[in-house]
Amino acid sequence: MKRVSIILFAALALAACGKRQGLEPAAGKTLPVAARGLSQPAQPDQLMRFNSQARPNRIDDPNTNSERRDDPFDLPPPG
Repeated sequence: MKRVSIILFAALALAACGKRQGLEPAAGKTLPVAARGLSQPAQPDQLMRFNSQARPNRIDDPNTNSERRDDPFDLPPPG
């Protein structure tokens, strides 16, 4: 029980370390250079957003239908 409470306390302390303010470059550092074709570098909030290629919508997820269908090729092993 003592071990569980220590692990729980450590996880809680680690979770409390997160920064809640907007992202800014470190002192003396700049944002990454602008990508080819852009006139200015991306802002921190733009860098944190995923585009549709990085995180596509899954509308045809095969796991949503959990019923087993009749499969004519699901045969028992020969013998």
